[in-house]
Amino acid sequence: MRRQIGAVAADLQRGHGVDLRCGVTVSSLEGDGDGGCAAPTCPTGPPSTPTWR
Repeated sequence: MRRQIGAVAADLQRGHGVDLRCGVTVSSLEGDGDGGCAAPTCPTGPPSTPTWR
Protein backbone atom coordinates (compact mmCIF):
# COMPACT_ATOMS: atom_id res chain seq x y z
CA MET A 1 0.00 0.00 0.00
CA ARG A 2 2.88 2.43 0.73
CA ARG A 3 4.23 2.16 -2.83
CA GLN A 4 0.79 2.91 -4.27
CA ILE A 5 0.36 5.98 -2.07
CA GLY A 6 3.89 7.13 -2.93
CA ALA A 7 3.20 6.70 -6.65
CA VAL A 8 0.01 8.77 -6.40
CA ALA A 9 1.81 11.51 -4.44
CA ALA A 10 4.72 11.53 -6.94
CA ASP A 11 2.35 11.74 -9.92
CA LEU A 12 0.53 14.63 -8.26
CA GLN A 13 3.78 16.56 -7.77
CA ARG A 14 5.03 15.82 -11.30
CA GLY A 15 1.65 16.91 -12.66
CA HIS A 16 2.35 20.33 -11.15
CA GLY A 17 5.75 20.62 -12.80
CA VAL A 18 7.90 19.32 -9.94
CA ASP A 19 11.03 17.48 -11.09
CA LEU A 20 10.81 14.89 -8.33
CA ARG A 21 13.94 12.83 -7.70
CA CYS A 22 14.15 10.22 -4.98
CA GLY A 23 17.40 9.17 -3.34
CA VAL A 24 19.20 12.45 -4.09
CA THR A 25 20.77 14.46 -1.26
CA VAL A 26 20.18 18.22 -1.51
CA SER A 27 22.28 20.61 0.58
CA SER A 28 20.55 23.85 -0.48
CA LEU A 29 17.99 25.29 -2.90
CA GLU A 30 18.52 28.31 -5.16
CA GLY A 31 15.55 30.64 -5.56
CA ASP A 32 14.28 31.83 -8.92
CA GLY A 33 13.42 35.36 -7.76
CA ASP A 34 9.66 34.73 -7.96
CA GLY A 35 9.34 32.64 -4.81
CA GLY A 36 10.03 29.34 -6.53
CA CYS A 37 13.02 27.04 -6.68
CA ALA A 38 15.41 27.37 -9.61
CA ALA A 39 17.97 24.69 -8.80
CA PRO A 40 19.16 22.36 -6.05
CA THR A 41 22.75 22.21 -4.84
CA CYS A 42 23.93 18.66 -4.25
CA PRO A 43 27.13 17.77 -2.38
CA THR A 44 28.07 15.24 -5.08
CA GLY A 45 27.44 17.60 -8.00
CA PRO A 46 24.36 18.16 -10.14
CA PRO A 47 21.73 15.40 -10.12
CA SER A 48 21.90 13.19 -13.18
CA THR A 49 19.16 13.21 -15.80
CA PRO A 50 16.23 11.16 -14.55
CA THR A 51 15.64 7.79 -16.20
CA TRP A 52 12.10 7.29 -14.94
CA ARG A 53 10.21 8.96 -17.76
